[in-house]
Amino acid sequence: MFRILGKGNKKYISNMKVVGITGGLGSGKSTIARVFKTLGVPVFDSDAAAKMLYTSYPELVSNIEKQLNITIRTAEGLQFKELGELIFRDASAKLFVESLVHPMVGEAFDAWILKQRTPYVLFESALLFQSGSALKCNWTIAVTAPVEERIARVKKRNAWSVDEIQQRMQSQMDENEMRQRADFCIDNGKSSRVVVEVWRLHHYFLGE
Repeated sequence: MFRILGKGNKKYISNMKVVGITGGLGSGKSTIARVFKTLGVPVFDSDAAAKMLYTSYPELVSNIEKQLNITIRTAEGLQFKELGELIFRDASAKLFVESLVHPMVGEAFDAWILKQRTPYVLFESALLFQSGSALKCNWTIAVTAPVEERIARVKKRNAWSVDEIQQRMQSQMDENEMRQRADFCIDNGKSSRVVVEVWRLHHYFLGE
């Protein structure tokens, strides 16, 4: 069952309600977001939006390449492996890239939400609280799952060792802190009835 942890921030200036959803590596937040989508809720994927920025704004790529002395543009197209590895091990590089990308993602969301015509929308972001995007949300959801299940999910889709996965998890916001900061918490473990939980939350957000 989902937990109601608060009454919602209600800080977004639009009449459209915004529900932020976040979760650590392997938690399955994107899976939960897709369930909301089947109910007709528009989903803004901030990670996908960030990647689109690199295609749409060549000057962003140039700035990052110059400042961090890396290569993103290759003969095969945009490659993010080197950038991802640098951000993972270098906190200053991470902060620099985020200082450029997060405001642009925010602007993209502001433009996107004006085109929506539903009672509420979902804002999906792995860095919902760290980026300040939670301030635009009326409510926030933290998606969690047992560590063993998270590791198994990531191993299934990535060629990373268990040590690499654990290191990346440790670099993210602690799940306990995420639970405390979110208004709702969904347990996305194997035995969880996530569809029922999403259905209940959906009607809660609709005010029903």
